[in-house]
Amino acid sequence: QDQVGIGENYAFSVNFNHVFVPKAGPNVSGNVTVDGSVSYNVGLGVYIAVSGPSFLPPRLIRVGPVEAKVGFAQQASLHISGDVVGDLGDELKFATQYYEPLTFFIGPVPVVIVPRLDLYLSAGGRVEGKFDFRASESNVAQLGARWTPDDGWKNISDFDFSGDVPKPTVFGTVKPSGGVKSTFGFKLYDVAGPEMSLLGGLVLDGQIPRSPNWIVTGFLKGNMNFKVELPILGTLADYQVNLFDKSLEFARAGNTPPTLALTDLAKPGGVAVIGGPRTAFVDLRAPVFMGNGCVNYGGFPVVSYFIASDLEDGCGVQVTVVSDKDGTLPTTGKYAFTAEGQRRITITVRDSQGTTASKTFALYVLNAAPTLTLQNSGDARQGEGYSVAAQVTDPNEADPSILCGRTVWSVDAPDTLATATGCLQTVTFGTTGTRQVRATTTDSDGAASTQTLSVNVLPPPANPYPRVSSRGVYSLDSSGSGAFRFCADVPVTNGSTIDLSQDGCTRVIVGDPPRRFSAKVAVENPQNEALTYDWTVYAENSEGASVLGVLGSVTRSASPSFTLSNVRNGYPVTRPCRVDVKVNAPDPARSKGPTTVWAGYCTYFFANLPR
Repeated sequence: QDQVGIGENYAFSVNFNHVFVPKAGPNVSGNVTVDGSVSYNVGLGVYIAVSGPSFLPPRLIRVGPVEAKVGFAQQASLHISGDVVGDLGDELKFATQYYEPLTFFIGPVPVVIVPRLDLYLSAGGRVEGKFDFRASESNVAQLGARWTPDDGWKNISDFDFSGDVPKPTVFGTVKPSGGVKSTFGFKLYDVAGPEMSLLGGLVLDGQIPRSPNWIVTGFLKGNMNFKVELPILGTLADYQVNLFDKSLEFARAGNTPPTLALTDLAKPGGVAVIGGPRTAFVDLRAPVFMGNGCVNYGGFPVVSYFIASDLEDGCGVQVTVVSDKDGTLPTTGKYAFTAEGQRRITITVRDSQGTTASKTFALYVLNAAPTLTLQNSGDARQGEGYSVAAQVTDPNEADPSILCGRTVWSVDAPDTLATATGCLQTVTFGTTGTRQVRATTTDSDGAASTQTLSVNVLPPPANPYPRVSSRGVYSLDSSGSGAFRFCADVPVTNGSTIDLSQDGCTRVIVGDPPRRFSAKVAVENPQNEALTYDWTVYAENSEGASVLGVLGSVTRSASPSFTLSNVRNGYPVTRPCRVDVKVNAPDPARSKGPTTVWAGYCTYFFANLPR
């Protein structure tokens, strides 16, 4: 037979839509949908040369060249989409087309060829993300082989293919493939004969971030299974071969400009800190992060004024932040503005290809007044010392102990104060009824806050005991020199900052060293009653500057001393804190407190509780 063409009688067209699920395995989820259409026009040719008179026995008949060809003209449109984690690998037969039988003669023997076309849909590859892409592919191929007694088998195939790919959508790391395989066979007497397979398809290689973030490749594979069995002559040919396996890049992503978006922090009413007060301003001298909020630390996003990223570079874009008053600002660590007033902040991001994006916003720097909260100790008694603690915070102050020194107290006669300033005050009320205690604190820039506490004062008790005569927090430190060094408790001034994770001094070689800080009270107890002590550590709650939360549960002890400690992990924070104690007498009516033993600032590990 002459060279094979593409015959009109073998035209074929079909639509398809199928959902593929990933192979079984750990953390597998989702599915992939392959839909579209394929159109074929196919031609075939078979050539078998036999010489010798037909009346001779088969062993004397000479078989010459044996040849089979199939010509394909294929156009396929594929739409492949999915949101999946797992490996794909499946093939589905979705159509079969039978054609009219063809008859020819070998001598007096008729040979009937039955053409048949089977179509298969396949999906493969590894996917960890979401994707959606479309493409069209055109293939023109001749699949064939020839056998001669002298040279054996020879591949006589030829092919060409091309594709058109719109921009796909990619999230994550994906490499799905989808294809249509056509298997064209023409069986002799519907028993055995040449079979040609052409598999054409697409592969999307996508990953974000990466450059390029996607590549679409077309592939074309041709295979032949050639087995010819004829009456009288028997098996003339038996041949299997991979005729070709080629791939061609159809399209790849160009550079995508970086994206830059302002967060709520850069807008009026934005959130300044997670769980903190809503504000559109930044406090004077308060360290703030001026870098990119694209990255995460410990699974949590960084609180930032902007988020910049790039499909090719991810969070690794170059960032420049400039203030019209302060110049170029650091984008790593934190920065503290040292002057009040409005400034214009300009953010510029540049990707690795030099493409830029820019945004500007207004930032107001102001000096916020200190936050002052007074904590009382329940009802007071006339003529007995009554403890009042002041919790003072100010983001503008680098040294929080300055605020305690600037906290001034006042009462009305005949009430008296133990001291004029400080974070812990002892008031002696000279009369009964509702009395007032006032405190005012001023920061370094002159901003002030005042709070007034109303206290219900009861008459003096018939039995004033037990009565707290002294109280405080002490630091276990070394004193002396040489062979005369020893550990001693040193009083800690109210308003100081103590680190609850620190160890105190010790002369013991083995065992864990003691913790450095402890709270103690001295109690007048002339009747030597059996007393117990309820110790509680309080610190400022992150939900508000004036809100207090119990960081440790109440600890009941028979000792008038309480060790302050904290586990040594987590994220260290420094916040206003105080230590309270309630002295429990056998007669609950004579129990005293809770009384504030000490007030100042504690450094402890966030989310872990001082004990």
